[in-house]
Amino acid sequence: MTLPDRATGAAIELHRAEGQRLAALLGQDMAGVLELSLDMRVLRVNAAFCQITGFPREVLLGLPFADCVPREDCPANRSVIEALLSGGSPVSVETRLHCRTGGLVWVNSLWRLLRTGAGEPAGGIALVLDISASVRMRERLGMAEERLRLALEGARMGVWAWDLLHTRLECSELALDCLGLARSARPSLGDLLAQVHDEDRARVQGALDSLDPLDIEFRMQPRDGTARWLALMARASRDTEGRLAGMHGLVWDI
Repeated sequence: MTLPDRATGAAIELHRAEGQRLAALLGQDMAGVLELSLDMRVLRVNAAFCQITGFPREVLLGLPFADCVPREDCPANRSVIEALLSGGSPVSVETRLHCRTGGLVWVNSLWRLLRTGAGEPAGGIALVLDISASVRMRERLGMAEERLRLALEGARMGVWAWDLLHTRLECSELALDCLGLARSARPSLGDLLAQVHDEDRARVQGALDSLDPLDIEFRMQPRDGTARWLALMARASRDTEGRLAGMHGLVWDI
């Protein structure tokens, strides 16, 4: 099946140049292309979109877009697409689509408005990219980060980073607790040094100034008459051009 006979008059009235661009989009196979009518039914798809979902074109044409996505994703998609079809700006959406296999595929859809020759909204068209692999990678990274967080918490180790460009520290809650800083604080290096025992402050300052791999033990200012000992390790971090950007590492109570 080619162009559906039920294509609306508004869609047929598209500018010639717009029609040529649309034909070029539908003909390419680098990304899926999905065209919707004003009532959010599928008007056209290209071969790449069919490959992403596994459904043949004749199954997809005429379907309500709500039938293409899982029920829980419908409200967000409907809100975005309705805003677009009422004259909104191009918008990018991550969502899931039903697959012929019975599963779901994650896609990123870049939607833009189609207009009639008179400039009225005629429908919407989206470039659709399969991002399932990227989503799975993000999920795996998230799981790895959670396992690392739990391991650090179990070892009572805090994470800290010194941003040279903005001259500030970024600390996890455990690091703030170890360093005696308020959890609501956005501390500077000076705030950290102020918490170091008077007799150790110059040594810690010198170690930080050297920007060498850092592995140091020092005392914090006494609390209740007792000075706490901390261990701090860090390595230099560099930007994409190899310039020194700061340090990042761990701190824990010993």
